[in-house]
Amino acid sequence: MMVFGPLAMLLGFVVVVLGVVVVLRFVLGSFGGNTLGRSSDAASQGARLEAPRDERDPIEIVRERYARGEIDHDELERYLDNLVVDERPGRPGHTPRG
Repeated sequence: MMVFGPLAMLLGFVVVVLGVVVVLRFVLGSFGGNTLGRSSDAASQGARLEAPRDERDPIEIVRERYARGEIDHDELERYLDNLVVDERPGRPGHTPRG
């Protein structure tokens, strides 16, 4: 009978630790952080939590998204209007050089 007391305490300790781990996973997961045991492909490869920056031209990325069907024609034009700066004098977005 003296063996069951320490085993019960050990089992109780394991249950408490597992409960804390489950609660932490839930709380950290709800904030969008990297959770214990759950990692994205980038995090599993030792990358930081930040997404890698895409060094390609933003216009190229928008055109690729349009080609894949991720955005429609109206969205394409809206993105391009925001990305393309008209360099002609007197136009919005023109910066005088000199």
